[in-house]
Amino acid sequence: MSFQPVAVILLSWKWLKSELTTSQVIASAVGIFGVALLVINSEVQVDFLGIVVALLGTLSMASGVVLTKKWGRPEV
Repeated sequence: MSFQPVAVILLSWKWLKSELTTSQVIASAVGIFGVALLVINSEVQVDFLGIVVALLGTLSMASGVVLTKKWGRPEV
């Protein structure tokens, strides 16, 4: 789930044609590096299926955030 901000940035860039800023790229790289350090130093075995399911959930939520920006909230 820590990948979600990166996914939102990339999906917004692709779907909403928003521009990528240097600060977004640097912050994403630092965040990915930090999470990688936590995972690399861990003694827990990584489950491939768990990673795939978590990635799908993250992309689903990020897509919902970006598409809500694009289409707006539904009227009640």
